[in-house]
Order: sequence, then C-alpha cells, then structure tokens
Amino acid sequence: IGFDMFSAPMEGLVALDENLAPMPRLATEYSISDDGLSYTFTLREGVKWHNGEDFVADDVVNTWKIVNNPDFGTYNTFGWDLVTEVAASKDGTQVTITTAEPYAPFISSTGIAPIVPSSAVTDPAAFASDFGRALIGTGPFKLEEWVPQQQISFVRNDDYWGETAILDKLIYMIVPDDNTQLVQLRTGEIQVASSDSAISALRLEEALGIEGVSILETPSPAWKHFDLKII
Repeated sequence: IGFDMFSAPMEGLVALDENLAPMPRLATEYSISDDGLSYTFTLREGVKWHNGEDFVADDVVNTWKIVNNPDFGTYNTFGWDLVTEVAASKDGTQVTITTAEPYAPFISSTGIAPIVPSSAVTDPAAFASDFGRALIGTGPFKLEEWVPQQQISFVRNDDYWGETAILDKLIYMIVPDDNTQLVQLRTGEIQVASSDSAISALRLEEALGIEGVSILETPSPAWKHFDLKII
C-alpha cells in the first residue's frame, strides 16, 4: 500500500494535508517573492537523517543538483527543471529556490518532493542503483529490510523530529492477486489492502462479509486515461 505523509520514510520541505493545502515538514514556513520567481524556505532545526547525520541546507541544494544531473537520469524533473539556483543562507537556516519563470504548482509539486542527504548523491551512478533499496530519509519510519517481490519492512524512527509513531513496525507485503488478499484478511495476516492492485469492485461484497473488515472510499485528484495515437 502507499505511504502517507505520516509514515513515509522520505519527506519534502512541505506536504499536502487532507485538503491539499501546504503544511510544514522539513521547512517550518516559506514565502514567495512578489515576482513569483523566488521561494524562501525556513528550515526545521534538529532534524536528523536515519543514518544519524544532521539535515542541513546543503541537502536541499544537492537534491536539486542530482535531480537535474544528466548522469543520474531523473524520470521526472517537472518543476525542478525550471529552477535556476538553490542558495543557502550564510547561517544555513534558510534556502531560497529561484525559478526561470513563474510556475504556479511549484509548492504542490516541487515543494513536496523528497529531499535526500548530500552524502547519498556524491556518486550519481551509485545513487541511481543503490539508494532505492537502502532509503535514508527523515521520516517517522526507517527502512529495515527489503525482500524483492515479497515485502518491505520499516521500523519506528525514535529520533524523529515530530511526534513519535505509535506503531513499532510497518510491513508492506507484495500480494499478486485479490484472492490471496481476501484470504489474508480473513486470517488476520494483513490488516489493510490498498492500491491499484487491491481488491476489485467485483469482490466488494465478499470483502464486506469478512468480520472486522471495513471498506473505506475516499476522493482522489488522480485520473486514469487511454492514450490513442491515430496514424
């Protein structure tokens, strides 16, 4: 199932709340210049990466550099590709991000993008091949183990800057079909089934028949579509 902002191991400068409004994460506040080209973020103090390093302004600067580094080959650079400069203040408490032109969704797209530690991006090739399976973030849970095609487990980050998580551990199991998911829900092996590959609408009544199982429906800004190319 997908991460939400209260369990994700990676965090951005801001996050979006349930009303899609920006809320503080690694930045406590931000301001936008009158010309709409510069965004100044005040960074949160006392934040540590999962490896024990301090979160600093250079981490934001170097995240921008690795995103736009052709040797890394970022899949999606929307927003970041409009950035002309990321400058840290002399005292390291603020970062100003300047764009080449006004970009309305900057905060809700680039502002929420995960920041990575500087130590992880010194070698773009190694970062591209290794970081995804050895995540180092600042979030309330940190990576414990990744078993390919089986499960990913996270443990509570007791050094988290915010409110400490209630759960000791999260296990995300990779289940290929909804039949197996229904069996696991009945036996209590799993507690939540979610994502695009979760239980289909055709088996909704069957899922509702499982004692203690609730079906939650939530609105989403996402959409699905078919791309057709006519020759």
